[in-house]
Amino acid sequence: MTAATSVPSHVRSPPGSLFPSPRQMRPTSTGWHVGSQGLRTRARFRHMTQPTNKKKSDFRVEGMIRRHLGPVILAALEDADVEEVQVNPDRSVHIITSSKGAYKLVENPTPISVESFLRAVAASSNTHINSSQPSLATVLPASLGKCRIQGFLPPLTEGPAFILRKPPSRIINLDEYVRQGSLSRQGIEVIRELVAKRKNIIVAGPTASGKTTLCNAILSEVEDQFPKERILVLEDTRELHLKHENQLRLVTTAEHTMRHLVRYSLRSTPRRIVVGEVRDGAARDLLDAWITGHPGACATVHGEDALRALGRLAALAQEATPGVDQRRMVAEAVHAVVFIHGHGIQRAVDAIAAVDGFDGEKYLLRSLLG
Repeated sequence: MTAATSVPSHVRSPPGSLFPSPRQMRPTSTGWHVGSQGLRTRARFRHMTQPTNKKKSDFRVEGMIRRHLGPVILAALEDADVEEVQVNPDRSVHIITSSKGAYKLVENPTPISVESFLRAVAASSNTHINSSQPSLATVLPASLGKCRIQGFLPPLTEGPAFILRKPPSRIINLDEYVRQGSLSRQGIEVIRELVAKRKNIIVAGPTASGKTTLCNAILSEVEDQFPKERILVLEDTRELHLKHENQLRLVTTAEHTMRHLVRYSLRSTPRRIVVGEVRDGAARDLLDAWITGHPGACATVHGEDALRALGRLAALAQEATPGVDQRRMVAEAVHAVVFIHGHGIQRAVDAIAAVDGFDGEKYLLRSLLG
């Protein structure tokens, strides 16, 4: 193309294009010259198409995580039936599945590889794990499924160890619980009525009983019945999955605890406040929020039955107010407890109790299942 040649009229760069438009070009004796604006545009394009130092670092760290984790455990994480991977200080590896229960791997990682894996995970999360800070609680990068990890080093343990818990691959709704035999038809109608009446629900159960999965199912019902409401989700690690169109998610950090998050949420115009798991004195702030204008919420609490779950919730709330009995406040804030137990496909919701109050000595519970 010579200087006398004009730019064809049909040549147009779309708005925001990364390539120079005819306006950014002018004819020269040797062809077309890209003006300063075009040069800036091309520079921006080169910058966006070339990996940044941060991206290169992320790729490198993720590669280290995969290398130290090893092909056998990586394969287990990719298995849809696997729920959890447990690596113990004695180097044994136990796999927990949904349909087959638990089994032990023949291959065992070396302590060096386990510790290197934990250090790489810590680096990917901009944190540390070492002998003076020997525990790690975070999630794996998205490319590794965002599994929740709890890791340990000596002196907390005899050797490096960790637990990987996979997030659910999909949300199981209440109807699927019925089809699986984990929830009765009466139970699903009771839960739907609790949601419709904006009752505060505690999902209780032992460790690894499926509390979070059930909470997800209840939140799915909230979305079906109240699709326009604003929901605030507060978690230590992201485990709850919502498709709600108006939601705000907050996750704790070392500087911002769950108590901070509950207080932040009150200034964020929530209609409902959902907590992934209640573990500390934030229970007191959460109960207060539920009582003062934010009903229809859901949270999970560890407990061997409905009564023990309420007792634990009161004990957690009392951490924020030592010496003050919080049982009456719990009875006022919590309207129902849904109790689930078991493992894998053997999980079952066998109790749904209404909380009718506290008589000064004990909680007044009433079964909502015939």
